[in-house]
Amino acid sequence: MRRTLLVTLAAIALAASLAAGQPLPGTLAYSRLTVDAALTPRGAEFTLRGVLVNNMGEPAVPGYGYIVLSAVAPEKLLGILPVGGAKRVPVRIGHVRVLVDGKPVDYRVEYVNGTAVLKYSVWRPIPPGGKVSVEVSFETEGVAADGPLFRHYSLRLGFPHESVGEAVVRVSAKGGWLCYTSLPGGAATFRGLGPGSTLGFEAEVSKYVPLPLLPFPGSLLLWGAVAAAGVALLLYKRARRV
Repeated sequence: MRRTLLVTLAAIALAASLAAGQPLPGTLAYSRLTVDAALTPRGAEFTLRGVLVNNMGEPAVPGYGYIVLSAVAPEKLLGILPVGGAKRVPVRIGHVRVLVDGKPVDYRVEYVNGTAVLKYSVWRPIPPGGKVSVEVSFETEGVAADGPLFRHYSLRLGFPHESVGEAVVRVSAKGGWLCYTSLPGGAATFRGLGPGSTLGFEAEVSKYVPLPLLPFPGSLLLWGAVAAAGVALLLYKRARRV
């Protein structure tokens, strides 16, 4: 009975922590994390800034922090028309810079099944309730599905070991016009993410035409217009035969 009560109370505390957007107790957690993704013609530039908090009730040495980047691209007919489904795109990253409490630290990049795993050092003791600031920036290439008028992006950031109390993700474009993103208005806030969670988004950039931010991918607008034009032409030809 006592054990059941303790488990129930722990579950209630965990649920309350998630609902409040607080770091999960008993873990190393980012109390707040911001992710800025600038989409480029060649890929994307990421900057992550966070505060890592020790909620374990005793001193802890994180050792390493991990960030996993993956990307997918839509399947296309003849390399042009999206037909649904997606395939994983091999990810490569470079120009990596990692700061812990404002000082550069060592890092390593490993590639596993098409994903990039960035491993950085946090070899310093953090007292209970203590905090360290972390800033990570890197660039990736070849992750955009490049079409005749639009570039499509589908990117995921994973955090295998740390929970995240609150994460803010912002997407912008460098070169072209951001015309669609799965994040409302190009930004979104996520709260109460446990270890192993991912932050992801889809986006589309207009390469030549300054389109506004649309509620759906611009490529759908393009192919919808092409289909409408085809139907109109067919009806016109049929009307001329009558």
